[in-house]
Amino acid sequence: MKLRNISILLIAGLALTSCTNGSKNETANCLETEIGYKFCVTADLLAQLSTKEMRESDGDFQKEVFDYGAISASTIYYADLATKQEHILLSVFLFPAEKFDAAANPNEPPRFGQEVIRTDGKVLSVAGPHDSMFEPTSQDGMNITALYELMYDANSWKK
Repeated sequence: MKLRNISILLIAGLALTSCTNGSKNETANCLETEIGYKFCVTADLLAQLSTKEMRESDGDFQKEVFDYGAISASTIYYADLATKQEHILLSVFLFPAEKFDAAANPNEPPRFGQEVIRTDGKVLSVAGPHDSMFEPTSQDGMNITALYELMYDANSWKK
């Protein structure tokens, strides 16, 4: 009888430990960006990502982003598996909602990406690649495909 009770306690303890580790892993697999949101992906994808704050002085497009009223913006890079060379994966922007809406032209593609989250008077938008920069059947190509699906999913972005 005691052996059975110990077994039950051991199994319950292991189950609780795995639940705790799962929640830690969820937050551990998020890339901090300069816009106040984290991009949450699987651990293997996270290892390939880095980010850099976009600044008005970085070039014409970046100046335009801030001229249109962006609060902040970041670029996320993907490092390929073979050479670790960084490639631009996406740009992510945080705008006041009225500024984001004013920049939209129904006759053009979205200037500052696709709206992913609208909350508290702000819009988080993402502009990602139109095509994979890698052979679709390669591991890098499959990674980009997975990231493409995540970048436009509001559940992948955490405050």
